[in-house]
Amino acid sequence: MSNGTQSKLRTTPPSKTMSDQDAIEKLNLLSEWTEEPVRNAAASIGNVLDTAKPWEVVQAQPELTKSVNFKLPLALYQKLKWLGETTYGSSMTQIVIDEMTKATNRLLKERTVGK
Repeated sequence: MSNGTQSKLRTTPPSKTMSDQDAIEKLNLLSEWTEEPVRNAAASIGNVLDTAKPWEVVQAQPELTKSVNFKLPLALYQKLKWLGETTYGSSMTQIVIDEMTKATNRLLKERTVGK
């Protein structure tokens, strides 16, 4: 400090020797303290994962959507665009969603996972 007194701050922490046994006991206490909450959290997550498929969890909220970007061959894109523009009551997006839903359900049924 500038007023002539020496600062009590140190650049290195004070050294305190700890026996190996004390260190092991402290690590064991820390382990016990953290294991139980982790075990409880893992068990609750495990129960959810065992009982519900990822799509079943969000199925209760059909208004949720996820934007997905993927590349299509230009000819396929043009066909989908034309169909969406010329099909009454539909759109390119709706055509893709309908067909992806059919294909996904078929693939899941083939794997015997269910709907």
